[in-house]
Amino acid sequence: MNTRTDGEQRAAAAYEWAASLIGLARRLIADRVDVDVSPIRPAIQVLCGVIKELPPDQAKEWVTHLLDLQHELASLGHDFAVRQRDDDTLPPREEGPGACR
Repeated sequence: MNTRTDGEQRAAAAYEWAASLIGLARRLIADRVDVDVSPIRPAIQVLCGVIKELPPDQAKEWVTHLLDLQHELASLGHDFAVRQRDDDTLPPREEGPGACR
């Protein structure tokens, strides 16, 4: 039985949206793909909007989750910067036969 309120369900959906985008970006960065993290911002803004509509006792819980997401986003940006720096110091990769040019 689901005991979440409509607001809590919307907060959970917004959180899952943002978390899934951060997870995707993290996997792409690990695969050495350049990532634009700007699509994550609207997901976090939706969560902020939903939190503002929640009663204080429910909002308190979701603010904690929001802070976790913001920490993950900052960590993601740091990891991307480190990868960019490391890529700039490595010699160019050799392209094998059949590589797209």
